Amino acid sequence: MLHEIKNPRFYDYLIKTNLPTVLATFAFDDRPLPSIHVNEEQAAFDAVLHLINLGHRKINMISGGGFSFGLQRAEGYYRALDSSEIGRDMGRVIFARSYTAEAGMYGMRELLLRGNDFTAIFAATDELAIGAIRVLRDEGIRVPEDVSVIGFDDIDISSYMVPRLTTIRQPLETMGERTAALLHRCITNGKNSET
Repeated sequence: MLHEIKNPRFYDYLIKTNLPTVLATFAFDDRPLPSIHVNEEQAAFDAVLHLINLGHRKINMISGGGFSFGLQRAEGYYRALDSSEIGRDMGRVIFARSYTAEAGMYGMRELLLRGNDFTAIFAATDELAIGAIRVLRDEGIRVPEDVSVIGFDDIDISSYMVPRLTTIRQPLETMGERTAALLHRCITNGKNSET
């Protein structure tokens, strides 16, 4: 299962004991813990729609497993294709085992082996995008001249790449402040509650 929780007993413990907890930067759909996170699906939709508005129609996706945000970002990718009447082609989609640059390299190699023409790649994390770019360059495919790549998260190294990686920025400072404030409310109320 792609969105399985890595340590479900730990999350069950947090819920059972009602230990004040706030998840930061992600949420589990099937676990009632408060969280502060971006709308992963909408942000991915916006990213892929940006590629479509630039004229791309053959857009590959590299995502990962293990956390629900990867599936939510994939849903945004699918929704953008559907809304633009491009249609889904699962031959353009790879779910790697993780979200690392190494996983991005694996995903890009797999997509190249499939032999589909493509002009753009949506990667569910910047690290996946960085790995994909490495493989593309090794294969003599230029970014962004031949293929556009967009990542997600805006990790520090993204701005040091040449060229800089186009990415979706998460407002981490604001999210951190809101997480701390919500955790304070949970502690004050003595339960995992947003009220």
